[in-house]
Amino acid sequence: MKPALLATGLALVLTACGGGSGGGDSKPEEPSNPPTASGNISGVAAAGAPLAGTVTVKDANGVTRSVPVGADGQYTVDVTGLTPPFLFRADGMVGGKRYVIHSAALQADVGGNINITPLTDLIIANIAGDLAANFFDAPQFASLTPAAVTEQTAALKARLQSVLSALGIEDTIDLLRTSFQADHSGLDAALDILRVTVDPETQVATIRNVLTQEEIQDQLTSTTDNSALPAPGDLGGVVTDLQGIEAAFQRFNALFANGLPTADAVKAELSADFRHEDQNRDTFAADVSSDPTNIGISFSGMTLEGPVQTSAEGTFVRVGFVVKLKNGLLESMETGWRLQKVTTGDQTRWLLHGNRGRFSAEAYPLALRNEVNGAVSYHTGMEFWIEDPNTTNDRGVIAYALVKGPGLPAGGVRFVPQSVGGQFCLESAQQPCGTLVELPDSAIAQVKDNSVYAFEFYTTTGQQVAITDNSNAQYRTVIKRPYTGAELSQIAWPALDGATRSALASFAGGPFSVTASYPAGFAYGIDVSYGTASGFSERLDQWTYPSTATVTEGFDFDPAPAADPVTWRMVKLDYNDNQLRNVLSIYRFQQ
Repeated sequence: MKPALLATGLALVLTACGGGSGGGDSKPEEPSNPPTASGNISGVAAAGAPLAGTVTVKDANGVTRSVPVGADGQYTVDVTGLTPPFLFRADGMVGGKRYVIHSAALQADVGGNINITPLTDLIIANIAGDLAANFFDAPQFASLTPAAVTEQTAALKARLQSVLSALGIEDTIDLLRTSFQADHSGLDAALDILRVTVDPETQVATIRNVLTQEEIQDQLTSTTDNSALPAPGDLGGVVTDLQGIEAAFQRFNALFANGLPTADAVKAELSADFRHEDQNRDTFAADVSSDPTNIGISFSGMTLEGPVQTSAEGTFVRVGFVVKLKNGLLESMETGWRLQKVTTGDQTRWLLHGNRGRFSAEAYPLALRNEVNGAVSYHTGMEFWIEDPNTTNDRGVIAYALVKGPGLPAGGVRFVPQSVGGQFCLESAQQPCGTLVELPDSAIAQVKDNSVYAFEFYTTTGQQVAITDNSNAQYRTVIKRPYTGAELSQIAWPALDGATRSALASFAGGPFSVTASYPAGFAYGIDVSYGTASGFSERLDQWTYPSTATVTEGFDFDPAPAADPVTWRMVKLDYNDNQLRNVLSIYRFQQ
């Protein structure tokens, strides 16, 4: 019930050195007992691309205010009446993942620029000697002094200096305060190249150069770490490549900005050997150019997942990004997409190359309210959808798939195809086809933000089959855990109105109108089906956005065959919440 995946450009932005309070590393000393502030603080929230989400500021008295982040990563928050110093939290999506990153501002920063990036998050963590998230939740503002901010900002810059210098970034840059735009140059290029991950158990941060795969570690509880990233060599072509990759998304986005393009126009932006979710160049172009829900769809938050690599097959790069619907609703998070660098005559362009998968494979949390003949049950867990649209490229006969990841048994969960070229179902499920792996709360607790699930495919002899160009598995990232059993009672379930529910009980084909209630502002789906004693069945569905408090949609079925009584009728109502968790209500009447 999801719209076809599309692509679009995103708006990344960077600027010159010199923030609102100067480009140096030091700030004036804070006066004791500071008065309340008067003015704004602005900046960029980014992690290799603009963050799609919100910024929250917390003052010294625990008072908070939140503002949205613009498409270019810019934010402005009015701190008038708040008491410095301030902590900042940016929460949102970048490059196929969820980020929660932090920063800080002093009284002298009011009216100036404060960045919120993985690097500023690391500065705050080193000041706190703890995870920056823990410090924001339970701040010790006494430790947030001008001296501490200056010391830790300078210490981190020294460890990254080789990369900063290779990108031509001025020595006077202040990682916390120097304003920038997300245009893949300057500090933004450094954010494209550097990845910061933190192990919450050991409180060790790893800073990795994605181009060279070299890394250093930072023990948050120690103030003596001083190892520096090695010099990365010539980065002269990196900015050009980054901007070329971004241009590929922008061109693709422009095709769908105001309507549907032709399939040939789409194919011009795809590599000759394009493959995504088992669709080749022709089938993908035909699919996305014929689906009206794709009008206005866009990519945003493109981030590198590895270096540009050149081989006999060509020059490629792997990226992640966010897919948004026309009105800004989050549609999906994509990782593992490839682009190919192609030169024709004197023109060099990057073209979309797809995720290279030979199956359609999806993973997302699912909360289910199931009503059968008036009896209601509730379920929660992970939904795994596997389909094989094109059996000619499977590199062998696929007998089953294993899905592995957080919260699942160590050996994975086994799915088997129902027919050649069809959907895979849980091997242990009874009919109809089961795709929901129910999880207890103890297993749900293992599903952290940005959890990755692997889809592995095997032959009848148990031999694992190579599925992508260089991997034996396809991968999907889940940005938020499923709802726990205790949380199911708090969900806003979509619901049929009484008249539709009564009509469904006797439905036997022909026109059928569905009226239902939804929480407002989400992408939503309605699926209607019925079946007869002989096995005849029909199904119609639609997926659209945004939902309103009450929606009404009409469906026109063929009448049920004569002398073939209807034995079951069903309506499915679902929507994706703002963390891409699917909420599904099923109404079924059966004899």
